[in-house]
Amino acid sequence: MDSVEIVQKKHIQSTAAIKKDYEDLFSTPCGKRVLKDIMLSGVMERSAFSVDTIIMAANCAKQDFARHICQMAEPEVKSEKPKRAKK
Repeated sequence: MDSVEIVQKKHIQSTAAIKKDYEDLFSTPCGKRVLKDIMLSGVMERSAFSVDTIIMAANCAKQDFARHICQMAEPEVKSEKPKRAKK
């Protein structure tokens, strides 16, 4: 395995580990309350639009960060491959 593949493999493993940490943290009652607060303060429940472009840019940044946290906190659904029907 060359060094690029090793680095990529380590990155994938660390990303999977941190995703699991997010899932574990935000699956608790306390974590769910915090996640809801992140969604509210992250402008997830309303439009990011503002006539002031600086405020709109800040709102978009908040939404992006809140969206990232929500995606990481969402449990990954492991889907099984459908089994073939026997003939």
